[in-house]
Amino acid sequence: MNMKIRFILLGMLATGCASVIQGPTEAPSPDPELNSLVTKLQGNYTTPESAGPRDQYDLHIVPIWNDLEQSRWIYVEINRQGESRPMVQHVYQLRHDARGTIEAIQFDLPGSGREFIGAWRSRQPLNSLVPELLIPRFPCSLQVRLVDGEFIGQMQGTGCMLDNSDRNYYQRGFVAGGSTINWTENIVRPGTRGNQYLTIDFVKAG
Repeated sequence: MNMKIRFILLGMLATGCASVIQGPTEAPSPDPELNSLVTKLQGNYTTPESAGPRDQYDLHIVPIWNDLEQSRWIYVEINRQGESRPMVQHVYQLRHDARGTIEAIQFDLPGSGREFIGAWRSRQPLNSLVPELLIPRFPCSLQVRLVDGEFIGQMQGTGCMLDNSDRNYYQRGFVAGGSTINWTENIVRPGTRGNQYLTIDFVKAG
């Protein structure tokens, strides 16, 4: 699909959100800050053995759709070892917002996403999809800052609702240093004792 047609379609489908995911028809020069972020993030990661046998996770981050300019796209998958379904399986669009801050816009895969499990192994991950087939989750976007050589991403607010709940929400964050990623997943259930807080320290494999 022609790059220009992709962005026109994407803008039509995101009525009311065009300022977030639609770009100009003429692509700017490659963004070195976004490229640096992708370089820091991409790779295959695992938890060290010291984490214990019940806390072994694998993290895979791969760039996708490199023919699209304006922004960068990545596929993220986190698996708890021994489980068949990923704990995290999303696509993120990396771009600058109107203030110049890097924003990682979260998208869900179409359907259950099951057919895309392990897509990071492909030479061209998710090449059968185009952005307009994804489901945007704008409240789940992360703001990303570069601090002392590390990229720090964090969700803002409490609007990323959990499983279509009107009360329960989750918050996510990461710190990427190049060979390590610290990933946090917090599930908040207001008014109950069912809150869950998870922090995973990943080390790049190989």
